Amino acid sequence: MQPYPNPAPSVRHDESDLCKLAETMSSLIALVRDGRFVFVNRAGGALLGRSPEWFCGRTYQEIVHQDDRAMAIARGTAPALGTGLPQRLVERLLHSDGSTIWLDCAIDVLRLDGRPTTIVTGNDITAHRRVEEALRRSEARLAEAQRIGNIGSWEWDVENDLVVWSDELCRLFGATPRDFGARIDGYLRFVHADDRDAADAVLRQALAHGSAFAFEHRIVRPDGTVRTLFGRGQVFRDAGGRPVRIAGTGQDVTEQKRMQQELQQSEERFRNLCTQAPVMLLAFAPDGRIREVSNYWLQTTGYARDEVIGREGRDFVTADSYERLLQAAAANKQDQDYAIRQVPLQGVCKDGNTIDLLCTSVVEVDDRGQKRGAICVQINLTDLQRAEAALRESEERYRALVEHAPEAIMVLDVELDRFVDANAHAEKLFGFSREKLLSMGPLDFCPDHQANQRKSCDMLADEHDRVLAGETAVFEFTHVDATGREIVCETRLSRLPAAGRKLIRATMSDVSELRQLQEKVRHAEKLAAVGVLAAGVAHEIGNPLMALSTAAQSLERRSCDDYARSKMALIREHIDRIARIVRQMSDLARPPSGQRARTDLNQVVRRAVDMVRYDRRARGVTVDYELAHLPAVEIVEDELAQVCINLALNAFDAMAGNPPERPARLLIRSAVTATGVAVAFHDTGPGVPPEVRDKVFQPFFTTKDVGSGSGLGLSVSYRILQEHRGSLRLGDTDGAGAAFVFELPLGEPA
Repeated sequence: MQPYPNPAPSVRHDESDLCKLAETMSSLIALVRDGRFVFVNRAGGALLGRSPEWFCGRTYQEIVHQDDRAMAIARGTAPALGTGLPQRLVERLLHSDGSTIWLDCAIDVLRLDGRPTTIVTGNDITAHRRVEEALRRSEARLAEAQRIGNIGSWEWDVENDLVVWSDELCRLFGATPRDFGARIDGYLRFVHADDRDAADAVLRQALAHGSAFAFEHRIVRPDGTVRTLFGRGQVFRDAGGRPVRIAGTGQDVTEQKRMQQELQQSEERFRNLCTQAPVMLLAFAPDGRIREVSNYWLQTTGYARDEVIGREGRDFVTADSYERLLQAAAANKQDQDYAIRQVPLQGVCKDGNTIDLLCTSVVEVDDRGQKRGAICVQINLTDLQRAEAALRESEERYRALVEHAPEAIMVLDVELDRFVDANAHAEKLFGFSREKLLSMGPLDFCPDHQANQRKSCDMLADEHDRVLAGETAVFEFTHVDATGREIVCETRLSRLPAAGRKLIRATMSDVSELRQLQEKVRHAEKLAAVGVLAAGVAHEIGNPLMALSTAAQSLERRSCDDYARSKMALIREHIDRIARIVRQMSDLARPPSGQRARTDLNQVVRRAVDMVRYDRRARGVTVDYELAHLPAVEIVEDELAQVCINLALNAFDAMAGNPPERPARLLIRSAVTATGVAVAFHDTGPGVPPEVRDKVFQPFFTTKDVGSGSGLGLSVSYRILQEHRGSLRLGDTDGAGAAFVFELPLGEPA
C-alpha cells in the first residue's frame, strides 16, 4: 500500500492536552480524523514498531491485518450510513516486521477543537490470544486422540453424585449427554442386561475397597446395535480415605473382539486352504517337515498326500535348488528377515520330470516371537508364462481400442507434467507428432486464458486436483494446434490406476463446430425475437405517421406561424421516435461481438425490457423495477440483453390469459449475492407446474400453443449464463406466478 503524504496537522488547545495525556499512558492511543491518523502516542508506535510520525496522514486500514481489513473498511463507512461505531472490539494489526499484534480496542467519537475525531484506545492481548489458541489446539488434539483411539472419558463427582461425559464417549454410545443424565445410573442403563449386574458390582467394589479397576462389558446403543467396551477407572480419595471422585475411560473393543474371533476362524480356514487352495501351497512344521499341502500342489506334481506329509521339503526339489534355498535362508537370518522371496527352483515330480518354480516362504511367529513353522507358496512358471501371454494380448487389444478411438486420448504424468502416451487421433487433432506430444505438457499447446477468462494453468490445476481426489472431470478447454489455430475441446479426465504414479487419462473431442452451430441457433433465436417485435413495433410506427399526417393537414388549413411551429415540433418528436425504434431493432439483430466488458447490469436490464415494451403482448402489463446498486460485471452485453428479452417475453406470454381479477405485473429485482449479482423476473401468471419444472430449460420444450414459440429461448439463455460462469434457475414464489432468476459472478477486473 502506497504511503500517504505526511504533513502533521496543527494541534489545537484541547487536542494538545489530550495528546499530552496520551503520551503518559502505556496503551495505544490514536486520533483519527477524516479517515486518517492525526496522532499516535509513542507507546502505540512502539507496539507496532513504528515512529509516531509515521502514522500521520495514513489510513487506519494500512495497519490492519488483511483478514480484518474488509471489516475495518466497512466500519469506517458506518457513521456515514448512520449505523454508529462499535464501542469495543478485538482486531489484528500488523507490526512493521510483518508479525500480527492482537489488540483489544475501544473506539469512540469526540469533538476536539470543534471537529469530530475518532479516538482509538488499545491494549496488546497477543500473548493472551496465543495461550487461548494453544489451549484450543490442546483440547482439539485430545478430542482427536480420543476419536482415533475410540476412547471416551467420564468423571464422577461421588460426593455430589454428578457425572460428566466426554463427547467421544457419547459418540461411542450413540447418545447425547442428556440421554446419560448427570448420574451414574444413566451409564448403567446402556449396559447390556446380561452384563449390568457385573458392571454395577465392579463400581461398588472399587468404591468400597479399590483404587484402580478394569472390566469388559457390552452396551446396547439406542439404535439397538451391541458394542463391546473395555473400561478402566481410578478412585480418588480424601485424607480420610473416603472416595470423592472417579475418573474413567471407555474404549470400544468390538473390532478387536471380532478380530480375535476371526483369527480363530482363520486358523480353521487356513487348514482348509492348504488342502483346497488352487495354488501350490505347502505348510512346514518347526522341524522343517511338511505338515500340510494343497490339492493343487499334489495335482501338479503327481504325488498322493500320504506320500508327502511328514517328509522334508528337500525331497521334492533338485540338489542345486536346495542349496539356493539354504543360501537365501542364511541371508535372511543375518538380516533378521522372516521372508524368503521369489527364489527360482526346480521341482521334482513323481514321474521324475522337473518343473520351473518361483518360491516365496514366510516364517510363522506366535505372539511370543516363537517360530511355529513356515508357509511356502510356489508359482508354476509355466502358468505364469501363460498369464504373461494373456496380458500381452490384453494390452494389444487395449492399444488397438485406443488407437482407433474417434477421440484424442492422451495420458498425463502429473508429477512429470508431461504426456507419456498419445493415440493417433491426438496427432491428427493437434498437428504434432507422437514424439513431440510426448515431450510436451498440457500448458504447451493452449492459450494463457480460457474463454471464461480464467488462466489456463489455474483451471488445469483445479481439475487435476479433483481427478486425483477420485472424481471424473468433464469440462470445455481451448487448445492451440501446431498451426496456431484455437480448438475448443470437450475434455474428460479420469485417474488411471498405477502403483506409485499419478497418471491422468484425458479424452478430448473437438466441439468447435458444435459451438459455432449453437452460436448460430442463438443468433437465429434473437432474429426470431426481432420478428415477434416487428408486428408490435409496426403499430407504434403507425401512430407517429398518423400524427404526422394530421399535423400536415392542420398546417394546410391554418396559416398561423406559432401554430405551424408547434406542429413542426410534433413532427420532429415523432420522427425521432421512429428512428429510436428502428435503431433498437438494428442493435438487437446484430450478431454478438463476443467481447466482454465490465458493464452496469441494471442498464442492460432496462434497455432490453424497454425494447419489448412495444410488443403487443406487453399491453396491459405493468413493469416495475426494484434495482439495487450493483457492482459492474464482466459480460457480453448483447448476450445478456438477449437473456432479459427472452425472460420478459416469456412473462408476457404467461400473463396473457390472466383473469380480470389478477392484474398482469412483471417485477424485476436485482441484488448483490455472496458470490456475485442476481436478477429476478417475477410475473403474476399461472406459474410453472411441478411436473415440468425439471424440463423448462431443455431445448425445444415449451408449454405454449403450437406456433407460439420454438422452446429455445430458455435453453439458449441457460447456455449464455453457463458461458458467463453464471446460472439460470426457477425461483421460489410460494405459488404466486413464476420467477426466473439468473446469477453472475463478479469476476476479476478487466
